[in-house]
Amino acid sequence: MSDAMNPLNESLLQDLKGLEFPVLVPGLLPPDLTRATLEREDQDPAFRVVFHASPQRWVALQGACAGIGDVMPGDAAETFESDQIGPGQVEFYDPGSQEPVDFRTHWLQPRADGAFYSLSGQGLTESEVLAVASSLRWL
Repeated sequence: MSDAMNPLNESLLQDLKGLEFPVLVPGLLPPDLTRATLEREDQDPAFRVVFHASPQRWVALQGACAGIGDVMPGDAAETFESDQIGPGQVEFYDPGSQEPVDFRTHWLQPRADGAFYSLSGQGLTESEVLAVASSLRWL
């Protein structure tokens, strides 16, 4: 695992710091996830930062103030704990499931009056997913 700030270039960092609400980022990422992109929602305050290695291997952190949906139960689930945001749970989906991702955390709301956050992706091992989730921190 490597420090996640490497894929966040100065321009992307400035864009994230300019969002309407606090931003969570992973503190650690697998070393091959070297490219980061920011996607924004036009209607609601929402964002998605995707850390890419390939189309089959990526992790995304999504933040939203409203309009979150239910997280479908997976084929397996694990809990994790982040020093800065507390406990969470991640669902793992078997290949061929209806989910378009291999894993997804339940929505995290670290601050009672704040935004909701979710981590999802494809192509990571279970131990990599848990390490990334446990490393979530405030930007």
